[in-house]
Amino acid sequence: MKPLDTKTTLHLRCGSDIRETLKVAGFIGEFLEFSDPFCQGPVPDLPRDAFIETRAAFISGSFDLPDQDALARLRGEYDALDGLGSYDHVVLWFEHDSYDQLILAFLMDAIATIQPETEIDVISVNQAPEFEPIDRFIGLGQLSPNGLIWCWENHRTPLSSDMLTFGAKVWQALRKDDPTDLTALAETENAPLPHMPAALKRHLAELPDPETGLGLTQSLTLQIISDLGPMPLGQVFGHLMRSYDPLPYLGDL
Repeated sequence: MKPLDTKTTLHLRCGSDIRETLKVAGFIGEFLEFSDPFCQGPVPDLPRDAFIETRAAFISGSFDLPDQDALARLRGEYDALDGLGSYDHVVLWFEHDSYDQLILAFLMDAIATIQPETEIDVISVNQAPEFEPIDRFIGLGQLSPNGLIWCWENHRTPLSSDMLTFGAKVWQALRKDDPTDLTALAETENAPLPHMPAALKRHLAELPDPETGLGLTQSLTLQIISDLGPMPLGQVFGHLMRSYDPLPYLGDL
């Protein structure tokens, strides 16, 4: 099979779910995971080192990971971004949910700052190809090798200055205490990053409802139990992801 990329290509993804599938599909470039979950926890407007320490403390406390392990992993991921310019080609692999899209916004801001002299493409999808037997598309990790090749051939778009500018605006708005700017960006029509507005609306839905004090995930969890009765937490999560959440973004961890 003819290689789809080259050894000087970097595939950047907000997780490791497609790492092995890319290899099976015939991709031969390097792989970088950047998976700081900005959809959860504080994203303060702080200098890089202090920001990473804040994020690591949140991740450690929320996901029961050793403090130093969480900090070392994050530092490694952030430091790796400084090397984007050493590749001839960088491909950003993302889907349409808030977990992916907020990381994509961060990367737009970071790339605009770093200004690596390399060819960069963005793959951002909200559906699976018709030949994939998937009831509901949630993420790229569901796709077969042929599905990833389909993304490469049909949904790979050169990075533009408009994407960088819009993504940087989203990232800056996300770091503010007041959600006004983020709410305005969520209403953007014909956005350069087309899946960003819907992802922002889903993210903003996690803010406490004025009447109930609950975010959407909390409300849907109660609705599932009300509709279907008591059940193990894992089953509740399954119903949330498969049926109830309008734009699922939570990982199994």
